[in-house]
Amino acid sequence: MHTSFADQLAGLDLAGFSIGPAPISTSDFPVREAVVQTLEAVWSDLFAMVSGTALEA
Repeated sequence: MHTSFADQLAGLDLAGFSIGPAPISTSDFPVREAVVQTLEAVWSDLFAMVSGTALEA
């Protein structure tokens, strides 16, 4: 049986929930080494892509 969206929301028991910014911790961000490694790989791949083409000059 299909119920309305309002009926479905009413049955979810959302009494303890609130909308607000999530707490942020240092583990939510990548470590510095991962960022450096990723940026180095992007630059390396970018220059390797144009190597041997008219864009190299």
